[in-house]
Amino acid sequence: MIQTFNLIKEGWIPCETQEGEVVELSLRDTLVYAHQLKGIHGNSPLEIASLYRLLLAVLHRVFGPKDKRTWFALWRAGQWDSTQLDAYFSEWYDRFDILHPDEKRRFYQRKPIGGKVTPVLHLIHSSGNNPALFSHVTDYNQPGATPAGAARALVTAQTFRVGGLLKPGVSGPDSPCARGVCFLLEGQNLFETLASNLIQYPKNNTLQQQGIIHTEYDCPAWELDDPYGEGRSTPNGYLDYLTWQSYRIWLEQPNQDGLIRQVQLGLGQPKLDYTVLDPMKYHRAIKKTSQNPAGYTPMRFREDRALWRDSAALLQVRAEERGGNDRQPLCIRWVSELLELDTDLDQPAVYLLMALGMANDQARIDFYRHERMPIPYEYFRMPELVSCLSVALKDAEEVSKALDGALYSMAECLITPEADMKEGRKPAPEDVRNLLTHWAIGRYYWGSIEPAFWQFVNALPKGREEALIGWKDALSRAVWEAFDMAEVLAGADGRAFKAAARGRAGLARRLSKMQKEVNNG
Repeated sequence: MIQTFNLIKEGWIPCETQEGEVVELSLRDTLVYAHQLKGIHGNSPLEIASLYRLLLAVLHRVFGPKDKRTWFALWRAGQWDSTQLDAYFSEWYDRFDILHPDEKRRFYQRKPIGGKVTPVLHLIHSSGNNPALFSHVTDYNQPGATPAGAARALVTAQTFRVGGLLKPGVSGPDSPCARGVCFLLEGQNLFETLASNLIQYPKNNTLQQQGIIHTEYDCPAWELDDPYGEGRSTPNGYLDYLTWQSYRIWLEQPNQDGLIRQVQLGLGQPKLDYTVLDPMKYHRAIKKTSQNPAGYTPMRFREDRALWRDSAALLQVRAEERGGNDRQPLCIRWVSELLELDTDLDQPAVYLLMALGMANDQARIDFYRHERMPIPYEYFRMPELVSCLSVALKDAEEVSKALDGALYSMAECLITPEADMKEGRKPAPEDVRNLLTHWAIGRYYWGSIEPAFWQFVNALPKGREEALIGWKDALSRAVWEAFDMAEVLAGADGRAFKAAARGRAGLARRLSKMQKEVNNG
């Protein structure tokens, strides 16, 4: 007997209740009861982001909103209209079955032509790039996936799969979110989260500027008999982009134990055109090259740099603030515009800016990450706060550079005591860098000021002068505590004392110069 698993009816989306319990709900119930739920609780940041994009695609198709007035009406309703949702789901019910025998009705799937058969474990990442970081099983000891788990993997693969070799001579493209960080605003419940990220649709000038131009053919993938056609490198609109089918995937029927163990995988849509920029990402303007003709690069997770250090850039949604052509996440710009129109809008006192994605080098995946940055709503309404935030972060960067310079001088003298003499021998720069890397004082400095930074963010709307004084005091304490740690790591012999004295004097001199420049400015 052929099994079915319809996403509208069956529980498969992990949702967190307001009491903290995690339950698997159907697509319909997740949306209908969104106002009673806290949020999506996936197994990974990639899964969470993928499920949010899917939910937004459904909401855009049903509700728009065509303009800000429509959005305000949706927000004030406080929940999604179940009558409109049920009418839509009834019309397209058969297209949401992940095991439907009719290929044209299978959700997010088509049989690949000459595709390879692979374990369901490797649906999101290929086996060669799926190290123990993600799983401790092998191709010979592979667990299956429940239909619910396979459905989540299917949506995640079409959203985040990194391009690479499928079989000899055949390579697949990156899925839309494979590179860069996806940003979403999180409200007090799932309804608020979805509504905050439900931008104007279909007419949206910013989407057009980012290469997503609405056409009469725009619709989600499940509404198309053939979502691939002859292949296209630009989407027909935002819904087409949110449900972009980078791969042809076919889930095999479950075994007798009810688990799906294998999938067929092949090429889907070609690589997206370089003009298409994801509206959920931050894109930094760079010089155009033959390798990057778009002149933009998405913000990425870095192991050595926390995202809060770029928080001011993320919030600079007005062109006069940006001072350049960087593209901020569209949800931030959208909420800022809404709050400008209605300052009495009942919104969360603090939005959580979610950052979801992975760090990867080519096809190798290094780590997943899910960060939350608390942003008081005043920052969406008052651009002067963002300007102050930008100055504060620049101060932190300048202090960091002063610390780096002092530590370099200290390390030089520690390796070669005569390095401070006019004709003294200098150590090899590589040896100095290796020692500084071993100490990792920079990480200590940035880690120690993060709590003070968030205190500053919360204090700034209440009183700028007092907040800035507190921030500068925190920087001063952090930089000297960081240098003290370097002294301890350097040792306690005469050479170390001499090197530390040189470094301490250099740091004091650099900080004093910075203060004079601030006073003169």
